[in-house]
Amino acid sequence: MIIEAALALPIIVILVLGILEYGMAFHEGIIIERGLTLVGRTVSNLGASPYADFETLRAVDSQLLALQETSSVKRVIIYKPSSADGSVPQACLNIQPSPGSLSGAGVSGVCNVYSAAQVAQDSPGSGFVVTGSPPSGCGGASWHRFLCPLNGSHRNPKTQTKIGVYIEVEYQPVTGIWPSGQTIERHVVYAIEPPSVGS
Repeated sequence: MIIEAALALPIIVILVLGILEYGMAFHEGIIIERGLTLVGRTVSNLGASPYADFETLRAVDSQLLALQETSSVKRVIIYKPSSADGSVPQACLNIQPSPGSLSGAGVSGVCNVYSAAQVAQDSPGSGFVVTGSPPSGCGGASWHRFLCPLNGSHRNPKTQTKIGVYIEVEYQPVTGIWPSGQTIERHVVYAIEPPSVGS
């Protein structure tokens, strides 16, 4: 009996740890989904605001603050949906910025792709340069130049009704049962809200 219990114990421990790990990953997925809902509302509400992307990244950083112990943001994509299901364009998914990158990346007229370091920025600085007075365009090296919120053909409720946000998070298993570097991906699509009267 003792020998049988000794043989069964490791299997039971592995099963329990596996269930625990899956539950934690599932819970983090739910937190990401809930946070992404608020992030989507942010970019939808700001629409053609000069700093729409910056404020959206701040919302991402704020909403996922609770996950910093076990997860880290790999990239955020703000994109122009082109398919009926609102999925992220493949050309945008193909862009993989390094975690510390502070260079703009994206596909012209389709998406802006942001690294973990860009998500963590707490001021627009040189990353979100706008031109004109009043602002009418994005600077030549600005991070949001590929899908500039000030470009009427990119984020105008009259010409583009929706805007999408994709988040990719790396989950680090706590128990060690799962291999490290598990990826959680979520996206949301919202209708761009029309500007208020007089804006």
